[in-house]
Amino acid sequence: MKSRLVVMAVFALGLAGCGDDKAPAKVASAPPSVASRGVLKVTRESAQAISCVGSVVVVHWDARKLGQGNELGAIQIWADTGTDTPILFAEGESVGAAKTGKWVIPGLKFIAKSMRTNEILDQFVISGPKC
Repeated sequence: MKSRLVVMAVFALGLAGCGDDKAPAKVASAPPSVASRGVLKVTRESAQAISCVGSVVVVHWDARKLGQGNELGAIQIWADTGTDTPILFAEGESVGAAKTGKWVIPGLKFIAKSMRTNEILDQFVISGPKC
């Protein structure tokens, strides 16, 4: 009888370690090869983590932080899935924001570019589980 209790206790302890203790996914981060310049900021539409099903985010940009005045012109925000040619997502003045549809998944990269100089101002990759 004691051995049965010991076996059940060991089994119960083993199951206790099987919970889903993964931390929620981050919204965005700078890719390792690109130093963030602080132009792009991505916020989630809801409290749920970014998932492979698709999530809604708001992409904010502020190129004034670069201190180049009007030399940059309008700003373009490109979405790059890594499989196709990047797609123009939004454009506007040096400060702005745009809301996506429910198509943002981990691995998607947002790229901020100057329309006038075509310079890449910042890049952020949506992080989360591998899809």
